[in-house]
Amino acid sequence: MFRVNYPQKIFESKALKQIDHACARAVSHQGSITAIIGEVGIGKTVAAYDALGKLESRGVQVVWAKQPEKEMLRIGGIMAAMIRVFGEAPRRDMEARTEQLRRLLGVKSKDHRIILVIDEAHGLHRNTLRALKRLLELGFGRRMGLFSIVMLCQPEIYGKLRTVPEIALRTRKVEMLRLTDTEAKGFVDWVAGWEGVKTDVAARDIIGERLHNPLRIASLITMMAEWCENLGETKITKAMCHKIWTKDMQSQMERHGITQQEIANRLKMSKTAVSLAMKGNYNGKLDEAKLNEALYGLIAERVK
Repeated sequence: MFRVNYPQKIFESKALKQIDHACARAVSHQGSITAIIGEVGIGKTVAAYDALGKLESRGVQVVWAKQPEKEMLRIGGIMAAMIRVFGEAPRRDMEARTEQLRRLLGVKSKDHRIILVIDEAHGLHRNTLRALKRLLELGFGRRMGLFSIVMLCQPEIYGKLRTVPEIALRTRKVEMLRLTDTEAKGFVDWVAGWEGVKTDVAARDIIGERLHNPLRIASLITMMAEWCENLGETKITKAMCHKIWTKDMQSQMERHGITQQEIANRLKMSKTAVSLAMKGNYNGKLDEAKLNEALYGLIAERVK
């Protein structure tokens, strides 16, 4: 959905529309908590920037709170970020800071919808999550629900939320969609265009069918574009894809101490067939997908 080196360029996908809807709903339901959840590289932050940028152009006040480097984001830092966006310096005393934020939220929320976005929210301490609930309960006069929260998280947030049921029960969880096969194939061509290389149809289809994470696809195409440049080639081919796949499979086998014979036993085939398939020289029905399934099944047994 995005190209790392071209952050202003957006690849349209179902996931973008999904996050547009999630952010719009969060704005319309002031006082709510929404967790946008997805693996590393799936495009949560880029999609949220795109969605919230549209909302800002319509008058929504967006406050971003990010984890400081080498530190855990705490409730005091979140409150300070909100206060600074509203144009004041945060008070040092926590009680005074709370009253300061209550006043600012009360004034600003009369004319604007407010949304607090917390990036890398899976890194929050459970006490900070509890404090967010108390922050949402701030009222001004008879008005409650002065702002909403959107958390961008990796799947680890599920475990964190289990320890804080008072937040888990209030949180709408949105699992961000991965690229579909068709979108992934289109994304391969889109990224290759930025890198100045072409992909043959077979290579595009292989990558698009196996990878559905935008960052993984972008990283792979960048690496293959460098290969093309070094080799004087202008096109990413199926053979290049197979070489990378074989190298990755061998690396995983070495890392987990898995032999070709173990893979052959799992597939009920000969070691020779596995060896030929890994080299791309097997003419039977043993393909890379079956080898991958056998390999990762063995890895799963190793790590239990």
